[in-house]
Amino acid sequence: MSQVATPALSVFGFFIGMSLWTQLTRWVALLYVSSSNQGGDFLGPPKRRLLWAFPIVGLFHPAPWLLCAAVFFGIRAYRSHAAEGWAWFFGGLSFAVLYMILSTVVALIRWRRLRRTK
Repeated sequence: MSQVATPALSVFGFFIGMSLWTQLTRWVALLYVSSSNQGGDFLGPPKRRLLWAFPIVGLFHPAPWLLCAAVFFGIRAYRSHAAEGWAWFFGGLSFAVLYMILSTVVALIRWRRLRRTK
């Protein structure tokens, strides 16, 4: 593989990892909303939950399936010594997901600290 194409696959994997992260956070938000009390201005005080939607959201959302496929093919590419480009691609994807996990944890810690000081 050429000297330019190999790092370009890493950048492409990074962008794919970022889009995978947005899908994962959307999936977690949907799980949170479906398991929390629902209410609103016209619904009155929060009193009911959408527990019937929890298994539908949990099983049919594409984010966990995409993550499992990425982990499976990443491990398979690493163990079978596949072409060099695949290692760069999955390296970029893994770096993006790990970077976003770290930045989300830092943001949540700062948000909780800010909430406690008010």
